[in-house]
Amino acid sequence: MIELTKISFLFALVLISLNACQPTKLPADSPPTIVQEGQRGIYLDLAPPGMIAEIFLPKVLSNVERGACSGFLNNGSVFVFKLLSENLDWKFEPVYVMEFKDGKWTEPSVAPFSDLYPYNFTVAPDGKTLYFTSLRSAEDHNTILKQADVWKVEKTAEGWSEPETFGAPVNSEDNFENYPSVAADGTLYFMSFRDDGLGEDDIYRLKLDNGEYAELENIGGPVNTEYAEVDPFIAADGSYLIYCSNSPGGFGGYDLYISFRAPDGSWMEPVNMGEGINTASAEFRPSVTPDGKYFFFTSDRTGIGEIFWVDAGIIQSLKQ
Repeated sequence: MIELTKISFLFALVLISLNACQPTKLPADSPPTIVQEGQRGIYLDLAPPGMIAEIFLPKVLSNVERGACSGFLNNGSVFVFKLLSENLDWKFEPVYVMEFKDGKWTEPSVAPFSDLYPYNFTVAPDGKTLYFTSLRSAEDHNTILKQADVWKVEKTAEGWSEPETFGAPVNSEDNFENYPSVAADGTLYFMSFRDDGLGEDDIYRLKLDNGEYAELENIGGPVNTEYAEVDPFIAADGSYLIYCSNSPGGFGGYDLYISFRAPDGSWMEPVNMGEGINTASAEFRPSVTPDGKYFFFTSDRTGIGEIFWVDAGIIQSLKQ
């Protein structure tokens, strides 16, 4: 099991006001290292989970302290992940990447786009594009923004593309935008705290219609409440939305909820994903792999933040 230092779940980090400053060098000379042998292919060659959530990286990585976001690209042959450390300001924590090449997995290295100060990310249904939030200013790369913006980057045969930032109405000077997730039709979901919100944090949506983005909208109730709704993950076909909330009635802390799309396109009453997923601690950072096979999330249940995975069939069982 990864040995990590216990820290609290801090959604308040996205609300911290940051002063502009020069970028700090990322710790590229001390990445985590692989300690498991015999990896042959996709998903780090780990035995797939069943319907009970399991820790994803037992005895695979060393020199790490706390798991955060993770995702697979290129049919499971590229693994990207972000870790948190007590010894480094979270703004400068890099995203690491591993690739399956020449019959083996490469050692973790800092992703080329990590100098953009990425915070949270998800992988798009195409399995090639990574949507992430960053504190880097698009106009001046030496300036760190007070609030995070949404970006995207693509993994190509030649490497990583140049990151692209979204403009208005997604990104704004006075509001933070976090944890972007996109459906196959291009509809973008993200969390933000804005004047038109219903509670502490709300989930917003930007539809893509004939190549043009429509007006930004707060998705409203029953998903958004007077409490905090954060970390939205939209299904590739838009049929369900998984997110994290501190609304009362859960198991404690932040729980993961799922809302299914009704025939008329509205969101159905959210369902707590249950004790197989949620605990008295915090559960957050949900995502489903592009092949639809596995559901990933992060949990503090062991006293530290660790990445878990479970068979994605659990999603349909909740619908039934």
